[in-house]
Amino acid sequence: MKKLLIGLCIVVAGMFSACEIVSANDDIMVIPEGQRVCYEQPQVSTDAPVDPTVNYDSHYLNNKNGRELSFISYITPKTAVIKLFSGISVADFVKIHDDLRKLKDYTNLRDVTFVLNSPGGSAFDGLSIASLIKKAQDEWGFTVRAEGFGIIASAAVPIFAVCKPRIVAPGTLIMVHEAALWKWPGKETQSDIKSQDALMTMLNDRYVKFLVDHSTTTDEDWRKMIKATTWMTPEKAVELGLADEVK
Repeated sequence: MKKLLIGLCIVVAGMFSACEIVSANDDIMVIPEGQRVCYEQPQVSTDAPVDPTVNYDSHYLNNKNGRELSFISYITPKTAVIKLFSGISVADFVKIHDDLRKLKDYTNLRDVTFVLNSPGGSAFDGLSIASLIKKAQDEWGFTVRAEGFGIIASAAVPIFAVCKPRIVAPGTLIMVHEAALWKWPGKETQSDIKSQDALMTMLNDRYVKFLVDHSTTTDEDWRKMIKATTWMTPEKAVELGLADEVK
């Protein structure tokens, strides 16, 4: 039994040691057939901005000082990619805020691509993310483009609308509607209901303003569409000025 265990240890150790360390900066790597390769992450000085031309192929800006991006983001040689899939929540706002801040403070990279495939989610957080993108564009010098796939609906639409350019994949469905309240059973006073009505009015007004400001369609027409819960094709979105290209 001891000989067997020793033999296994030697084999396992050999599996992890018999590999060639290859820098991720290499343009072309010729690997002999059967050769195992360990990829070495490029090291970046913590005292200097990250070189945006380095292909990290990961969410790491740096191996020190907590400068890694969240799991929804990664860097390529040309752009930082931020993915928004499934429901939108405050957690998405926090991740996107932190990632954009780190890109601004630690790198010279100012090109961001949002990839959206989302049915929506929290109206507050969708509008907050749209406002954050505007801040990144207007104050931090970012170019933020959007690529839409599958579905762009509800709270995801303002996020898509504020980007430029906005590319939609063929077959993608886009939907706009009024804000809705989800309530847990319990009592409410007349004043509560009036307050909620005021809140819903403000949410719908903010939603429509983002659509009007980033399309060629009027306030009146958008209000008719959100009241009717309107689904549209990519081609219709281009016609309304909500998207720039179907591709």
